[in-house]
Amino acid sequence: MEEKMGDYIPWLPRETIQATIPQCFRETFPNTTCVIDCSETPLQKPHNLDSRGESYSHYYGQNTIKYLVSIALCGRIMFISPAYGRRCSDKYITANSGFLEYLRPGDEVMADRGFTITELLYERKAKLVIPAFAKRGMQLSEEDTTNTRCIANVRVHVE
Repeated sequence: MEEKMGDYIPWLPRETIQATIPQCFRETFPNTTCVIDCSETPLQKPHNLDSRGESYSHYYGQNTIKYLVSIALCGRIMFISPAYGRRCSDKYITANSGFLEYLRPGDEVMADRGFTITELLYERKAKLVIPAFAKRGMQLSEEDTTNTRCIANVRVHVE
């Protein structure tokens, strides 16, 4: 998809992103540039055993490919990575897909809990906005719970 559609999926300029930001984001996350997530697509079972092992997803019980998608807050897709085998982590795909090249200092990227990419964004002087998660046996603070709800309320528009 990235190979064939790349020319039709331009990264929007910061001015365009800011001009088209929905009110719900403007109020709580005004510096957010995009929302990212990894998606998976089922594959026909490969004949090659190495390929089969690389793409098998225990979660889905079948072979899949995984790719990173970045969406502007207005709902427009701005980036689709090349496909990776299921065993590649979200962090690995984010670091190696070319996505980080589009970020500018001051950008904020919203993602779900699985994206442990704070240091990757820090190198680009960008910030990660993710819901808080409690450590084993602990509860979220009231502030973390409120922040998590705020993130969920705006992410649902892009999901």
